[in-house]
Amino acid sequence: WSGDQFEVGVGGEVASLRGSTTRALPTTAAADEVRIKGVGAALEADLLHRASEVGGKLLTGVASGDANADDLVQYRFRFDPNYKVGLILFDSYIPAMTRAWYRDADDPGRTASAPPGIEQLISEGGVENAYYINPQLTFGNPDELLAGVGVLRAWAHQPPGAPVATFENGGVLTGVRGASDVSRDLGWEVDAAVLYRWGFTDALALELKGEFGILFPGDAFADVAGEPAPPESMARGRVSLIW
Repeated sequence: WSGDQFEVGVGGEVASLRGSTTRALPTTAAADEVRIKGVGAALEADLLHRASEVGGKLLTGVASGDANADDLVQYRFRFDPNYKVGLILFDSYIPAMTRAWYRDADDPGRTASAPPGIEQLISEGGVENAYYINPQLTFGNPDELLAGVGVLRAWAHQPPGAPVATFENGGVLTGVRGASDVSRDLGWEVDAAVLYRWGFTDALALELKGEFGILFPGDAFADVAGEPAPPESMARGRVSLIW
């Protein structure tokens, strides 16, 4: 909806996965395929005050997770990695963790034979096994100068355990850094960005963008002693030609 003073927008999507697959099999269950029962949902709401060029945006959603990788049903749902929520947690922090899981599972010193499809554990940056809320505030015009800040808060749908460590611990859920009491608190992050667009002509523009974020990992990433993981930060810039 667009009026004289405000622009308002609301959109959402719900998806359900049902079926079976042979691409990723359990580590111990003897079967040729596993069933899939995943659910994901995302909602966005926008509000812009035209005169002040101040806008607000709210992103929230859920992607189901799976607390038991050894049974014959997979409940994991993974968003498309091109759908961005925050800057660090889902985009780089959790993917780095899943790459470590893959190395553990493919290590002959820890597993005699890696289960088929173990590479499916690796996240490419899509939201999975999580609830999240991400309010954002923007200032300016995206066709000229735009600045924004956002806060992401996230929790796991199912307690996130390390697959190989859990298997080695007799199936008792073991946290990603060794914790035995696995929390669902994924943590929170603060992100800021500035974008400047300079139009050479109506058909060609130069765009400069800078981003900074800091993540405070939650108790889901605590170590054996219960100590939290240290904060992680990221800064990056981009120069683009748009035509």
